[in-house]
Amino acid sequence: MTHYELLYIVSGKIAEDDQKNITNQVESLIKKLEGNSTLSESLGKKKLAYPIKKNNNGFYYVNEFDLNKNQLKELEKNLKLINEIIRFLVITKKPVSQEEIKKSAKGGSAFGGKEAKKAEKKKHPVKSSSPVKKETKVKKTKKSKAKEETAKEKEEKKKKEKVSIEELDKKLDEILDKDITD
Repeated sequence: MTHYELLYIVSGKIAEDDQKNITNQVESLIKKLEGNSTLSESLGKKKLAYPIKKNNNGFYYVNEFDLNKNQLKELEKNLKLINEIIRFLVITKKPVSQEEIKKSAKGGSAFGGKEAKKAEKKKHPVKSSSPVKKETKVKKTKKSKAKEETAKEKEEKKKKEKVSIEELDKKLDEILDKDITD
């Protein structure tokens, strides 16, 4: 048996009760094909990067399971038949034990933990070839002061003119929702 991870997106237009039915249906498919489900998790509702089958939002779900390689095509075929699932991806994955998860959470793994950072520092110590120079104060002329003031004024004007990203997102969502409903 091989360990797999299945990520699938359920249409954002589906009610919560129906979503539970879909997740149960996916798990029963895995069991029907003599697989062993090890993890089933909801990642929540997220906005899609682009519309998929006229959906702008979707509910993301992750399942990890063990299954025979020859049964994988049958699983994919059955997943395509579930209309509420708008996208799915199955990948092979190395099974991770609970001890490895705890170790990586503490920072003691090769995934960028404390020991990995210490080892990296030992490989490439930072050495300065030149002595540290003292900072010297430079007197500013009237012209340079005036230039700085005008530059600051320009930056303030730009900040006032700019619209926040949140406001743009709200306006975009309103426009897209209007187009869909029309």
